Amino acid sequence: MLIINILLLLSYILMFPSNVLAQGNVIVVGSIDELLWSIVKTIQYYSLPVMALTLAGLGIKLVSSGDDTQVKNVVKSWMIKILAGGVIIFGASSIATILKGAVGG
Repeated sequence: MLIINILLLLSYILMFPSNVLAQGNVIVVGSIDELLWSIVKTIQYYSLPVMALTLAGLGIKLVSSGDDTQVKNVVKSWMIKILAGGVIIFGASSIATILKGAVGG
């Protein structure tokens, strides 16, 4: 039944394309540089709170683990991975900004 509905919808779209209205905003960027920087800024914008909340949760788990060394090792490993990811995400942007200024781009 689902396949029949999809086929009917597609046939309607092909037969009467002027009746299908697309709504929304088109993303317009001036250059590829603006597009790439907007992607980087978006990744940074959403990754920082996620990393902070995750580190806070891992800190709570680390404190509440007591004498369990296996849990402590796993939590420390995850904390190091998250911090390394943050250094990569935010450090790469900083290095790119410095290089762009040095090159004159």
